[in-house]
Amino acid sequence: MTKTSSISHKYTIVICTRNRVKYLSKTIEQLLTLINQSNESKLLIVDNNSTDNTASYIKFISDKNEKIDSINCTEVGLGNARNAAISHCDTEWIVYLDDDALVADDWLIQLNRIASSYPFDAFGGLYTPWYAEGKKVWFYDEFETNVHMFPKDESEGILKTSYFSGGIAAYKLLPLKSVGGFPTDIGMSNNKISYGEEVHAQRNLAMAGYKLGFSKLWKMIHLTPLKKQSIVWSWKKQFALGRDFWEIYNKKKDYENLKRYSIQKLHKLSPCEDFKKFRSCNACVYKMASISFVFGLFFGYIRK
Repeated sequence: MTKTSSISHKYTIVICTRNRVKYLSKTIEQLLTLINQSNESKLLIVDNNSTDNTASYIKFISDKNEKIDSINCTEVGLGNARNAAISHCDTEWIVYLDDDALVADDWLIQLNRIASSYPFDAFGGLYTPWYAEGKKVWFYDEFETNVHMFPKDESEGILKTSYFSGGIAAYKLLPLKSVGGFPTDIGMSNNKISYGEEVHAQRNLAMAGYKLGFSKLWKMIHLTPLKKQSIVWSWKKQFALGRDFWEIYNKKKDYENLKRYSIQKLHKLSPCEDFKKFRSCNACVYKMASISFVFGLFFGYIRK
């Protein structure tokens, strides 16, 4: 459902979702307490062709609030949903938030401060785990946070050698449009584990001369369900990252690159140090998923 408003907003907060109504409702209800106090933000929900009761929930919540707009994207895939939001957006900034996250109380204040204070064309925030279903004894918080992607001694600034998470990300609309938005052949799609559509878009922005930034002060907690607190999940995730590496980073598929990136990944393995740190075999094997990345890298290499 598309709404029109005479109010001029600066930020469109986008939540793309598919069959996640249980946590989507928690995310939206918490976010609305902030949006309803802001004159600069509105919410756009993109239903990626859900088959549960997501559509009825979205209609129910949007009928009650003029600041909520919604569209249905019938082409399944996170890249498709993100691009549908771009086509619908009419504000200076488009801001993506995962459908299973809870934001900090000052989330919109920090968003506006960063966007107004820095020359960023896109920037990302910090996520830490949310154990809504419980936490396994051997699982460590550092396994599900992106703090390691940012410089250690800075709270915010320019990103030079890494990229930010797509689940808490702000982009100026026009630059994002100018690089073609997000690819649709990688990234989560229905039950397929795939990643990297946000990194691909950020690389395109950086190569076009746009400035990427980060802030550890712009924060959310992100659902870490019990199924993701497992060795199997960690190895599946790393395999998918390796498989899609070639497309994410637009690398030439040749033997030299295969060897180079395999060695780089394996050199980061430190099972002895990990065991000293975690004192848990499960945690160590979880961390050794870099091996699975190399398997995925080879699979992607031989895949046409």
